[in-house]
Amino acid sequence: MYNLILQQEGLSMAEINDIKTKVISIIKKEIDPDNMYEINSESKLDEDFGINSMQFMKLITILETEFNIEFMNDALLLTNFQTVNKIVKNIEKERSRN
Repeated sequence: MYNLILQQEGLSMAEINDIKTKVISIIKKEIDPDNMYEINSESKLDEDFGINSMQFMKLITILETEFNIEFMNDALLLTNFQTVNKIVKNIEKERSRN
């Protein structure tokens, strides 16, 4: 579903997959360094990984640096970044704003 929405917004499947791969890699490194969990597009950061607010803000900072974007402060809620798909959608939203 998210892939279709992102394609309609102008991203190719290759671009979507590249962003997803980077996001999953960042999550594995920062939240699951022991590789205890299977991470996919619908993995929930809070339910599946028990992410806390400090980890969430660190993840946001890393994503902003990696993708050269800055998320709007009012969008910085865990529910907006709960899954890999939601993170990818927010990254593309910020990229299109700039």
